[in-house]
Amino acid sequence: MGGEPVPIEREPWLDFCEVIEWPVGKVTAIAFHDGGESIQVVEVGEAPTVSITGPEEDGERLRVRVEAHHPRSSTSVIVLFRADQDETWQVVATDPPDGVVSVERGRLPGGNACRFRALAGAELMTATADTKPFALAPTPRTAFLALPTGAESGCCPLPLGPVPLRVLFDNHGHGSVEPRDITWMSSLDGDLGWGHAVVPDLSEGHHSISVTAPDGLGGRVEQRGIIVVGGAEQRGIIVVGG
Repeated sequence: MGGEPVPIEREPWLDFCEVIEWPVGKVTAIAFHDGGESIQVVEVGEAPTVSITGPEEDGERLRVRVEAHHPRSSTSVIVLFRADQDETWQVVATDPPDGVVSVERGRLPGGNACRFRALAGAELMTATADTKPFALAPTPRTAFLALPTGAESGCCPLPLGPVPLRVLFDNHGHGSVEPRDITWMSSLDGDLGWGHAVVPDLSEGHHSISVTAPDGLGGRVEQRGIIVVGGAEQRGIIVVGG
């Protein structure tokens, strides 16, 4: 095949991540080989220093500040969060600008021993720092109603017949919702069924569609939408509210 060579800045490339475990203090370098030839050797050096302060309340958000330093190399930082001692850490930020991480409170699961952790890496060494444990009130689930494109934009009427309806949840650490616990209702047609998605045959007219599910705190979360179905002059619209 002929043609001009591809400039080096446009050549195809691939980023990849690989987790490699080794006993601390017993590995001095990692060598990359192309066949039998070593193409790069990365030596294990000095661990960075890292600190994390906070959290501070900032309205509906929590803010922590991370400082990571290394005498020779740049550092990479990951900020983690967990709600209790036995829960898995979840990533909330990577390499935060200016070391500041601001997280919406409602996006975090609540607990009595919550902590943020900063993990800093440089020269194949890592260091960690944790905030002191703090209590965070649990947040109920949030529901998001997904209606057909015509209904969402209000640009065209919805025809009579099957109408796909779907609900999505932000579970806020409460686990997934069982399909049997999700119920759908229409102000015109009554019970529409249960589950994360239903496809009812809606009759002509204005429908107030509601979907309800457990909120994770002993109550129910509800989301509503208004759909107009059928009629030459009618248009499909959505009005969403909790």
